[in-house]
Amino acid sequence: MKKFANEFLGLLFALLVLNVWYFSSLAVEQEVIPKNLEYLTKAAIGIMSAFIGAYFAFKLNRDKGEAELEKEHVTAINTALFTIAKQFFLLHTLKQNLDEFREDKSRFITCPAINYGTVEHIALDYKSLNFLIEKEPTFLLDLYVEEERFRSAINHANRRHDILVEQVHPKLQMEPDISLFSTPDALADVVGKHLAYSVFHTTNRLYHVADAAYSSTYSMQKKMFKLAKKHYPKRTFVKYSLKDDN
Repeated sequence: MKKFANEFLGLLFALLVLNVWYFSSLAVEQEVIPKNLEYLTKAAIGIMSAFIGAYFAFKLNRDKGEAELEKEHVTAINTALFTIAKQFFLLHTLKQNLDEFREDKSRFITCPAINYGTVEHIALDYKSLNFLIEKEPTFLLDLYVEEERFRSAINHANRRHDILVEQVHPKLQMEPDISLFSTPDALADVVGKHLAYSVFHTTNRLYHVADAAYSSTYSMQKKMFKLAKKHYPKRTFVKYSLKDDN
C-alpha cells in the first residue's frame, strides 16, 4: 500500500481538480470544454479503476500467501511439539523403570537392562523451523541442546543394556541371587573389576542424564508452546501436562 500511495493520491487529486473545474465558472466555452472534460474524466476513472483493481488483487494474493505461510509455520511448530511429546514419553518410560530401583544399592545390577532402540524416527526437523530464527534467535540452539540431552539419556540406557546382556549376564548364569552384589567390588569377584565398575558407573550416569533430560524436555515443551502462542495467538497447538504440574 505504501508503495503506491503517492500515485493513488495523485490520481484522486487530479480527478477532484477536473470535477471542480467542470463545475466552476472557469469553463467558459460550454460547448467544447464539457466534452473534452468528459473524455478526461472517463480516462481518469478508468485509470483509477484499473489501479484500484490491481492493488486489491495484489493485496488479496499477498494476504493469501501470508495465510498459507502462517499455516505452514503452525504445522511445523505442531509437528515439533508432537515430536518433543514422543521424546518426553519415552523418557517417562525410562524414568519409571529407573525409579523402581532408585534406592536399591544393587541397582547397577538389579535394574533391568532395556534397549530403547534408535531415536532417529523421533528426531526434530530443524529445517522446517528455520523461520523461528527471525522471531526467537536463540531458540533453535536451545532446542538442539535439549534434544541432545534426550539422545544422551537413551544412548546411556542402550549402552548399559549392551554391557549387561553381552558381557555381565553370561558370567552370572550360575549365580542364584544377583541382588547379593551390593557393591561393584562384590561383582568384580565374578566378572572382573573393570567390567563391574563399568556397569556401576554407567548405571549411575544413566540416572543422572535421564533425570536431567526428563525435566528439561518437559520444560522445553512448555517454552515452545508459549513461543507459539506468542506469535500465533489465534492458532491451536499441541500441549500436554503432568498431573502435578501447576
